[in-house]
Amino acid sequence: MSWLWAFLFGPIYFAVHAFYARALIVLVLNFLIVGFLIAPFLAYPAWKKKAEEKAEKMILLDRVRSK
Repeated sequence: MSWLWAFLFGPIYFAVHAFYARALIVLVLNFLIVGFLIAPFLAYPAWKKKAEEKAEKMILLDRVRSK
């Protein structure tokens, strides 16, 4: 449901979840009246990237611990 929250709250949603670059992009696009349309499409890729980075860190940590 991240797309719904991104649609409703736009740059605030991204800033609260530490996606600062996306928050800035949506904020600028809101002045052009298209930010609220773009925000839902930016939410899923942001969470996917964050999850992949966290998984890579955990895999690296697991490899270090197993040695």
